[in-house]
Amino acid sequence: MNSRGPRPFPHVRVVEIDETSMQVTADRDIWSTDYAYAYPSGAANDAGKIGITLFRGGNQLNPGHVVGAYDEAGGSWDLVATKDGTNGPTDNKWGDYLTCRPHTPGGQTWWDTLLLRVPLLGDAVRKAETARFARAMSTLVGNSVPLVQSINIAAAILNNKKMAGSL
Repeated sequence: MNSRGPRPFPHVRVVEIDETSMQVTADRDIWSTDYAYAYPSGAANDAGKIGITLFRGGNQLNPGHVVGAYDEAGGSWDLVATKDGTNGPTDNKWGDYLTCRPHTPGGQTWWDTLLLRVPLLGDAVRKAETARFARAMSTLVGNSVPLVQSINIAAAILNNKKMAGSL
């Protein structure tokens, strides 16, 4: 039992936090009375729509994978099973880790990947982007910005979205 009522299986709580006040502005549980949800990863796209990938299983359901998005108008999660498992581990312990990233608009990631594969040009782009990243990292770390935050900031300034997404 929690503040929202009974949750017979593990569930996922997705929260929205106001960056200025650091206060929770919304929380949207993903739960079921029939099975557990676990190991989530989520991201928002350019329009602010939240996408998520996670696992579900337990009770009579073998581990499986689910993806979905939050429907603001309907106030609920639209989840779709991508693969249901056919069996589970004998010790009832399972898990994995997933990653969810926003897709860049206009297919920029596809183009940038292709650009990196062009002979000579791809090598020049890779070197230029590496130099840009190194300069930014040097400035950020030199000014005592924490390492993880520095990597995120430096990656955001790269022109090649494929390389930026790899960091």
